[in-house]
Amino acid sequence: GGERNRFALMLMLLRPSNLLLLDEPTNHLDIEAQEVLLYALRNFTGTVVFVSHDHYFLSKRATRVVEVGEGGRRDHPGDYESYLWKKEKEAETKRLEKQRDMREKQIRAAAPDSYRIATELYPWADKSCAVYQ
Repeated sequence: GGERNRFALMLMLLRPSNLLLLDEPTNHLDIEAQEVLLYALRNFTGTVVFVSHDHYFLSKRATRVVEVGEGGRRDHPGDYESYLWKKEKEAETKRLEKQRDMREKQIRAAAPDSYRIATELYPWADKSCAVYQ
C-alpha cells in the first residue's frame, strides 16, 4: 500500500519549487518513505507549510507552529517542542488563576461569618467600620 503516495511524493520532490503545501504528508507512508521525505524536506531551500498530527514529523521539521482553533489562530515561533512547553505553561497558569479565583470567592463568601465572629469576640468594635458588610 501507499504506492500512489510514494509516486506523488517522488514527482513533487523532483519538480523545482519554492513553496510546498503538504496535508498530512506522512499518512500512508512506511517508515522508510517518511525518512526519505524528512531528508528531502531538510534539503529543500524553499518554504514548507504543512498540516500534520505526526508528532515525530512535527518535532523534526516544524520551525514555527500556527495553532488554529477556538475562533482564531495563534502563532508560536520556534520548534514543536517549545510550542508544547509553552502550551503546558499556559495551562498551568490558567489552572493556578482558576484556583486563586475560587479561593477569593470562598473568602468573600465566608466574610460575613468572619465579620460576625469578630464582632462577637470584640463587641466594642464599631460595626460601621467593617470591611465586609
